[in-house]
Amino acid sequence: MFFHLIRLIGFGLFISCSGSYAQSISDMYEVRVAIDNYEEGSLKQDLQHALAQILVKLTGNHKILETKPALKQIVDPTKYIERYQYDTVGEQDYFIANFNSINLSELLQKYGLKIWSSNRPDFFAWVLIESDGKQEILSSEIQQEASSVLNHHAQQRGLPLLLPLMDFEDHRTLKIQDIVDGNKPVLLHATERYGPGAILVGQVSKTFENQWLSKWRVLLNHEEKTWETTYPDLTQALRNGLDEAIDFIATKGMYITVTEEVEETAPAETNEENFDLQVTHVLSLNDYSQVAAYLHKLDVINRLQMKEMSDGRVIFAVSAHGGKAAVINALNLGGLLVPTPSGDSGLIYQFIPN
Repeated sequence: MFFHLIRLIGFGLFISCSGSYAQSISDMYEVRVAIDNYEEGSLKQDLQHALAQILVKLTGNHKILETKPALKQIVDPTKYIERYQYDTVGEQDYFIANFNSINLSELLQKYGLKIWSSNRPDFFAWVLIESDGKQEILSSEIQQEASSVLNHHAQQRGLPLLLPLMDFEDHRTLKIQDIVDGNKPVLLHATERYGPGAILVGQVSKTFENQWLSKWRVLLNHEEKTWETTYPDLTQALRNGLDEAIDFIATKGMYITVTEEVEETAPAETNEENFDLQVTHVLSLNDYSQVAAYLHKLDVINRLQMKEMSDGRVIFAVSAHGGKAAVINALNLGGLLVPTPSGDSGLIYQFIPN
């Protein structure tokens, strides 16, 4: 019955997916710089700040200007900017700049740098704030100012962040002590409902000396990193924790060269490869919808077509920019499909339902 449903629906199927496993960043070349206030004569400084922010966003390295100090010497950022404007949201003023992708890519090539692909893992955080005898896990409704700091900074870095709902289900599956103890199995189980590719766990505590001691842990696939910091300000502590986590995630991501970036604007010159991708354990129409929606979101895949389906196995015909290697790298960022041993050169993945 399921097979006949798929045949009837064909390839015009409208797909919805309840889980979120990877994201393609659509505003890769736009930055919003928070400014104290708009003043005449501040444009040059705002342009410099915007350039610094886009370089961090594209390379995935928040210390890029320290790594390549010559980038600080760029006198005229306007040659890399297509348009800019000032805006005010609430009481906060912003300088918004949109950059020219080709000119900026050539600048990065000049300094031997590559661009972190726009296909980036979904990012989730459990962050415990301990202050004045209270313990609270950040959500959109709890510690709103601290949550806003994290969300805004993650957006600047080009890796939007998801915080827990802290509803009945979250309270049932995760206790504050699990974060304090670093209980990895419980943390992973509690996060399953959100379907992220990367998880940040933080414990940020105010000391008697009015310092903020932070303990951080980032989990990505089967790799992780832990570190501790101390800052005099909560905002600094949160931003630093996020920066270190995103830097780590970026090192595990897929990078593209300048030539690949330019080729995206000239389809006739793209380096495409056609191959089959087999997915097992696809047992229902909903399973198929999730798998197909996930694959369609990967920006390295140009075309996707179902060739065959039988006994819980689906074979897709794939045309991908960058070939099999690019698709493998992209799939490694998420948890929806996991590789299984293959006796030949074909790609075989198992579907893991959310």
